[in-house]
Amino acid sequence: MKKVLLVCNYLADAQQSMLRFGDLLHRVLSRDGIDVEIIRPAARALSLFGGRAHRIIGRIAFVSVAVLALLGFWLHGSPSGFLYAVLLGIMMKVPHPPPAIMEPLGTKRILIAIVTLIVFMLCFLPFPITMT
Repeated sequence: MKKVLLVCNYLADAQQSMLRFGDLLHRVLSRDGIDVEIIRPAARALSLFGGRAHRIIGRIAFVSVAVLALLGFWLHGSPSGFLYAVLLGIMMKVPHPPPAIMEPLGTKRILIAIVTLIVFMLCFLPFPITMT
């Protein structure tokens, strides 16, 4: 017998479409004779910087991306940076659902978060790659 492990949204997330999709997959796969187990992780809010710092860093990131978009357009004639600025501006306006449990990050997760931020910053190119 085949076995499937579904990792679904946690219930407190309130994203009804994703919750229904997980339940639908469970019903369809079970009906077809597949053993299905659903895992719904516990809702936890884990923040590296805290709420106020998160908002400030988000605004600094938006201004930085907007300035880089202007510089990229001015220096390279590439309007692609404006797309990033608009997308970041939209993402900043979408509220995240409130957490069910608030707990601080452990040392291991803080280190992973810092390494992830460094890798992300090193991978991001503010200007287009040009070949001459």
